[in-house]
Amino acid sequence: MNPVSRDMQLLQDTIQLPDREIIEELALRYSSHILSLVFPIIDKVLFEETINLAYQQENFQSTGQASAKACIYAFLAFVSIFNIHGASGTGLLLNSEAYALKAQSLTPQLLQDITTESLQTVVMLVSNRFFIFSRFSPSNDILAL
Repeated sequence: MNPVSRDMQLLQDTIQLPDREIIEELALRYSSHILSLVFPIIDKVLFEETINLAYQQENFQSTGQASAKACIYAFLAFVSIFNIHGASGTGLLLNSEAYALKAQSLTPQLLQDITTESLQTVVMLVSNRFFIFSRFSPSNDILAL
């Protein structure tokens, strides 16, 4: 394994996902929320596949798994903006900026293998940035996608 791959693997290993049940509950809450009609950032079936891939236990994690993890973190960053987790009782503190940074830290691996998860991650991170910094200029920013 080359040094760059080893460093990426170490970075990926240090990023821990919340419990799977929490992600599944948040995905269910988001899918049934009115915002999911306005911002259809996830598809129930495809996102379940993303969750399965992100939570696979293997010795070596593929770039697809890194994309899936980044997608989960981007999703957490996105739903925390709208307080979707509200009274969920999950006990998970959602910090949009922290989760966005975790997703962004996996960007080098996202670019190695373009997948549905990597596309979802980018869309959620860009949307997250728009809402946090209140800089939505549709003509310029949509073209940047």
